[in-house]
Amino acid sequence: MASSYYIGQTAADYKDIPFGTTTIGVSGCGICALAMVICRKASVTTVAGKKAVIQAIIDKGLSGNSLLQSSTINYGSKNYAISITTSKPSPYNNTVIQYNTISHYVLAVDNSTVEDPGTTSITTVSGADTKYGAHKKYWLVS
Repeated sequence: MASSYYIGQTAADYKDIPFGTTTIGVSGCGICALAMVICRKASVTTVAGKKAVIQAIIDKGLSGNSLLQSSTINYGSKNYAISITTSKPSPYNNTVIQYNTISHYVLAVDNSTVEDPGTTSITTVSGADTKYGAHKKYWLVS
């Protein structure tokens, strides 16, 4: 079961939010995964709050339709620094995993649990690895 921080990219509340030349529903898994990390850190659980976090990422964290490789996202009175590595962090602790083989992103809540913006049927890191492939980058938010 998804947490109260979950943001499904195809959910009616989020799918039509535009960014670049597309929408969250079509290509927003990375934005949603990153937004879930910030929502967790900022204790944001309302739809309005989640939309505000998504918009903050869109406003600051995009170059065209792509997430910047490193950036600082401002939400509320805090700045959230993003760094990207190919080295697997240990432990996973609200880490966004980028699967390069199909350009998909999930949130690793911990070493075993994921929240996948594209589906609620994948709930484990191993399940996401099986579905999306092994070639990955890790997005860390501090």
